[in-house]
Amino acid sequence: MIVTLVLAVILMALAFVPAVQTWVVQTEINRQPGWQGSVGSISARFGKIAASDLHLEYGGAALVLPLVDASLPLTAAVWERKYLVQGLTAKGWTLDLTHLAILNANPIGAGTSPTGGAGGTGSSLFSSDQARMTVQVLGGILGRWNLPWDLSLDGLDLEGDVLVAGPQQVGSVKVHVTAKGGGMATGREGVIQFTADGVGLDARNQPVGVNGMGRIAARMASPRNFSRIAVKGDLSVKGGSLPDGLTLSAEVTADRATHEETGTFDLAGNGHHLANMAVRNSAPTGPLTGNWKIELRDSDLRAFLPDRALPGFSAVGEGTLDGVPDWTRLHAAGRLTTVLDRPESLAPLLAGLGPVTLETRFDLTHAGLTLRLGSVDMTIAGAHPIATVHLLQPVEWDELSWRPSLPDPATDAAAVTVQGFPVALFSGLYQGVTLTGNEASGAYVLGVAGDTVNLRPTIPLTAGGVSVRAANGFAIHGLEMSLSLLANWGSDGWQCEWTPLTLTNSGRTWATSTGKASRTGKAGQPVVLSATWDADLDALATQPGFDGRRWIKGRSASGEFTASLGGFTRVEGKFTATGHNASDSLAGNVSAEFGPNRPVRFHAPFKISVGSEASDVLIEGSVTGPAGGSRVDLTLSGKSASLEQLRALADPLLGAAGFDSGIVRSAAGTPAAIAAVEKPRPFWGDWTGPVTLDFDRLRAGGHTFDYVRGTLNLSRNAIRLDHGLVKLVPDKMTTVDGELSFDPDTVVPYLLKAGASLGEMDAVPLVSETPPAGDPVITGRFTVASSLAGAGASLDDLLAHTREEFRLTSHGGAFRLLKTDVAGAIPPPPDSGAVADALGSVGSAVGKFFGSDRRARGPGSGLVKLGKNTQAVLDFSYAIAEFSYDQLTLTAIREADGSIRLEDLALTAAEVDLTGSGSLGHKDGLALRAQPLTLDLQLGARNAMATLLTTGGLLSSHKDSLGYTLMEEPIHLSGTLAHIDDSQWRAALAEAAKPKPDAGAKSGTTPATAKP
Repeated sequence: MIVTLVLAVILMALAFVPAVQTWVVQTEINRQPGWQGSVGSISARFGKIAASDLHLEYGGAALVLPLVDASLPLTAAVWERKYLVQGLTAKGWTLDLTHLAILNANPIGAGTSPTGGAGGTGSSLFSSDQARMTVQVLGGILGRWNLPWDLSLDGLDLEGDVLVAGPQQVGSVKVHVTAKGGGMATGREGVIQFTADGVGLDARNQPVGVNGMGRIAARMASPRNFSRIAVKGDLSVKGGSLPDGLTLSAEVTADRATHEETGTFDLAGNGHHLANMAVRNSAPTGPLTGNWKIELRDSDLRAFLPDRALPGFSAVGEGTLDGVPDWTRLHAAGRLTTVLDRPESLAPLLAGLGPVTLETRFDLTHAGLTLRLGSVDMTIAGAHPIATVHLLQPVEWDELSWRPSLPDPATDAAAVTVQGFPVALFSGLYQGVTLTGNEASGAYVLGVAGDTVNLRPTIPLTAGGVSVRAANGFAIHGLEMSLSLLANWGSDGWQCEWTPLTLTNSGRTWATSTGKASRTGKAGQPVVLSATWDADLDALATQPGFDGRRWIKGRSASGEFTASLGGFTRVEGKFTATGHNASDSLAGNVSAEFGPNRPVRFHAPFKISVGSEASDVLIEGSVTGPAGGSRVDLTLSGKSASLEQLRALADPLLGAAGFDSGIVRSAAGTPAAIAAVEKPRPFWGDWTGPVTLDFDRLRAGGHTFDYVRGTLNLSRNAIRLDHGLVKLVPDKMTTVDGELSFDPDTVVPYLLKAGASLGEMDAVPLVSETPPAGDPVITGRFTVASSLAGAGASLDDLLAHTREEFRLTSHGGAFRLLKTDVAGAIPPPPDSGAVADALGSVGSAVGKFFGSDRRARGPGSGLVKLGKNTQAVLDFSYAIAEFSYDQLTLTAIREADGSIRLEDLALTAAEVDLTGSGSLGHKDGLALRAQPLTLDLQLGARNAMATLLTTGGLLSSHKDSLGYTLMEEPIHLSGTLAHIDDSQWRAALAEAAKPKPDAGAKSGTTPATAKP
């Protein structure tokens, strides 16, 4: 039509010279409303017209024609207004559409005002001006049936380039276009074929090939009248990241006889039809009607939205269209079925739900600058129905601000009914914790206030029969959950509150929590989370299978925390737990921070109080999750702490961090049976790295250890302690080394080995926490070496089967363990008075070996002489009561129950040696010197000591490896280290010391009644 206009102007100037012709054409261009342009020169003569350097602009489109040649009868054109074009050729032209208004409509939220100025709140999705321009370009030409002059067209040959806008920051894309054809005249149908080829760019700026072809067919009822016009075209784009076979097909027809205008548009790609629309207008002013269909998959859209993480989905729908011919009002209705293959890509909480189907029926109207959602009914279902959404009243959006509004703001906009949300989906909230139970149900309503949408419950979300199970086997059953959730979101951001979340069991509240999460509408702002909670520990302890050893027993617990969740996350919280006794409590504070690909760094001081005993512990360091190699770098420190209290605190914390100290379930029996099951992992899982201990005082097993220092190095299958330090005796540090290894291929995978050299220390502190009232049973300096050894199927099993061994060696000291009162145990002879006096006098002698006077004054005037055996036993008892030893060795093994097994006791002295074994029991609350003692000894003697025992009839004929002759009977001691029960030993000596009936005659002693 532009070329026809130019030709008409040119014909009017044929009578003038070229300069005048050019001036006339320029004048006519300037007179056309909305047109701008210029012409270099015009030449018209002998049925031919030539124009050069023609520039035309309209509506943002710019056409540059270097040269146009046309053949037509000039006289008929000038005088009779008959444009019988026999040939029209234009090549090398350029049509620039990069600034065409309709092709560059501002996208939603572009920030322009309704008048086109900057600073507005939004833009129209499809304004009335844009709609009218669209109709003018696409459909208005079809309605222009009458022409102001006669026209026929044949021999059309056009070739040039069309420039269209490319992606942002790329510039324009050039498409080469050709158009050839003709045959357009009265009673005939003319056809113009066109092609288009070019190279464009996809959303990732990758090159793609653009190819198009089509035809325009026009039938003329008269030289000035069209009876039918049809436009058909196909545009294909190939390459880059676009779907294979992406093709847009369009066909638009207008028939004057039937007064119908129809159009079909079809988009295909990836081997199927993506979208299809057919419209029909039955009269110039009649209604616009049509229908639509879509069949989309996530793979169809991924190339167009490269920066969006799309869930796996498929959407199939169809419906109807109606509106007015200029498209300023368009109404669509229908149904849409969407299947989400991987709903967890929308929210991790939905992992495990499986494919979700959304069945939606809707009614949508666009008019002017308003988008109106008249009705919506949506059903969400997985394997079973999950929820329904029903619109209670229409919702409208102003396209300039995109703020929703309701006809009745006081009435709710939509109702949401939750029919069966699987409780198991909440398992994804915390690693290692799974939930099972009945599906949750509830009801909510949506309201609109200004630009804010709010959600509030009408029936709280509830579920019963819920079981919570941790990876280490800890489980809670029979819980009922109730959640009242309030939420709102708008241009200023969103906010969500739970008021409250309640867990109950058998009508008893187990735990409650209230909290709030929010984020402002500004870009890049974090989610701010705060919550409080409290728990009934007594109620928790009643759960079947609850292992009370793994928790600090108490009455209740409570806490609070705040968190900032964004690119960098910070969490701060505190908690307290109270026991049944007012003096029992646990309190702590935790602060942590972490970010993408960065470890979690935290600082957590705790205080545990049980009775009068308290532990103050600081845990700080960093933890890197599985993506970074499951690495820890921790420090545990404190002024004073109890190992038992730390263990009570550590078990829940280890479980929360993913550690599992439960029984390892591995196959028993043959190696083949073991290999047939999945190999177990150690309780520290895959964690590696150092754990440093730094305690000024650490209490364990009834003992207090000062200055405990060391680093535990965690590896895949071992925990190693090198050069640990502990002060076991004043002013002396002890070095400790050890390893806990784990072999998954064995039935008992845990193996513990550790050793420590305590150096030389005094014997008294070894056996007594306080100085004894009298002389200690042993004195001397001992070299002490300690070791730990154990094996088990789990951490608890290992501790139950771990023994502590001490090897004591001394090279000189005093030994008083065999001291006993024999004199008082010897029965009186017939002359009881004289003998009793004599024995009493002799028994009072202390500390003299052979220096005692063997004679005693009787009640008469003469001396009383004792029997040889009696005198020998008494002399032996004096000598054995305290003597110096040359060497003493002893192995003491502390069992898992706290008792001590005494083995390999060996003592050597000048005339005595001792070997033996025994045990020290373990009763809670008793000091070591008060624990029950059992000791069995074998005594050997030589030289004078052997002579005494031989005289007393106590020595056997057997000798040990050192040449000491052994006593006939072993020595048995019991009682405690503080109060040794030597009754068996004393009785044995007393029996040997009994006077023999003929002892006086054989020894030549003087009877008690004899005179000097």
